[in-house]
Amino acid sequence: MIFSLSGREVTFNDLDAGHHFSELSVIDSELRSAWIMALNNCNIASMPQDRFLNLLEKEPQIALQLMRGLTSMVCASTLRISVR
Repeated sequence: MIFSLSGREVTFNDLDAGHHFSELSVIDSELRSAWIMALNNCNIASMPQDRFLNLLEKEPQIALQLMRGLTSMVCASTLRISVR
Protein backbone atom coordinates (compact mmCIF):
# COMPACT_ATOMS: atom_id res chain seq x y z
CA MET A 1 0.00 0.00 0.00
CA ILE A 2 1.09 3.57 -0.65
CA PHE A 3 0.28 6.30 1.86
CA SER A 4 0.34 10.09 1.67
CA LEU A 5 2.16 12.28 4.19
CA SER A 6 -1.08 12.55 6.18
CA GLY A 7 -1.27 8.75 6.44
CA ARG A 8 -4.13 8.17 4.01
CA GLU A 9 -4.01 5.35 1.49
CA VAL A 10 -3.31 6.74 -2.00
CA THR A 11 -5.31 5.57 -4.99
CA PHE A 12 -3.37 6.21 -8.18
CA ASN A 13 -6.09 5.33 -10.63
CA ASP A 14 -9.58 3.83 -10.83
CA LEU A 15 -9.93 1.61 -13.89
CA ASP A 16 -13.05 0.73 -15.84
CA ALA A 17 -13.56 -2.23 -18.16
CA GLY A 18 -11.08 -2.34 -21.03
CA HIS A 19 -8.32 -0.41 -19.28
CA HIS A 20 -4.75 -1.57 -18.74
CA PHE A 21 -2.28 -1.54 -15.88
CA SER A 22 1.32 -2.54 -15.12
CA GLU A 23 2.66 -1.03 -18.34
CA LEU A 24 5.48 0.75 -16.48
CA SER A 25 6.99 -2.56 -15.38
CA VAL A 26 6.72 -3.93 -18.89
CA ILE A 27 8.47 -0.89 -20.37
CA ASP A 28 11.41 -0.67 -17.97
CA SER A 29 11.53 -4.19 -16.43
CA GLU A 30 11.52 -2.73 -12.90
CA LEU A 31 9.39 -3.84 -9.97
CA ARG A 32 6.71 -1.47 -8.71
CA SER A 33 5.57 -0.81 -5.16
CA ALA A 34 1.92 -0.17 -6.02
CA TRP A 35 -0.81 -2.78 -5.65
CA ILE A 36 -3.96 -3.37 -7.64
CA MET A 37 -7.25 -4.32 -6.07
CA ALA A 38 -10.37 -5.47 -7.93
CA LEU A 39 -13.62 -4.21 -6.41
CA ASN A 40 -15.71 -6.43 -8.71
CA ASN A 41 -15.26 -9.69 -10.58
CA CYS A 42 -13.05 -9.15 -13.60
CA ASN A 43 -11.29 -10.91 -16.46
CA ILE A 44 -7.61 -10.15 -16.90
CA ALA A 45 -5.39 -10.84 -19.90
CA SER A 46 -1.64 -10.46 -20.07
CA MET A 47 0.88 -9.94 -22.84
CA PRO A 48 4.55 -10.94 -22.76
CA GLN A 49 7.00 -8.04 -22.57
CA ASP A 50 8.63 -8.68 -25.95
CA ARG A 51 5.26 -8.79 -27.70
CA PHE A 52 4.09 -5.59 -25.99
CA LEU A 53 7.25 -3.67 -26.87
CA ASN A 54 7.06 -4.94 -30.44
CA LEU A 55 3.46 -3.70 -30.65
CA LEU A 56 4.53 -0.23 -29.48
CA GLU A 57 7.28 -0.12 -32.10
CA LYS A 58 5.00 -1.21 -34.95
CA GLU A 59 1.94 0.83 -33.93
CA PRO A 60 2.95 4.42 -33.07
CA GLN A 61 -0.67 5.43 -32.41
CA ILE A 62 -0.88 2.85 -29.64
CA ALA A 63 2.43 4.08 -28.22
CA LEU A 64 1.16 7.68 -28.32
CA GLN A 65 -2.11 6.72 -26.62
CA LEU A 66 -0.12 4.87 -23.93
CA MET A 67 2.09 7.94 -23.36
CA ARG A 68 -0.99 10.14 -23.00
CA GLY A 69 -2.43 7.72 -20.48
CA LEU A 70 0.81 7.66 -18.49
CA THR A 71 0.95 11.45 -18.51
CA SER A 72 -2.61 11.61 -17.24
CA MET A 73 -1.81 9.08 -14.51
CA VAL A 74 1.20 11.10 -13.32
CA CYS A 75 -0.83 14.32 -13.18
CA ALA A 76 -3.72 12.66 -11.33
CA SER A 77 -1.34 10.96 -8.88
CA THR A 78 0.43 14.22 -8.15
CA LEU A 79 -2.88 15.91 -7.35
CA ARG A 80 -4.06 13.05 -5.14
CA ILE A 81 -0.81 12.92 -3.18
CA SER A 82 -0.54 16.71 -2.82
CA VAL A 83 -4.13 17.26 -1.74
CA ARG A 84 -4.23 14.53 0.87
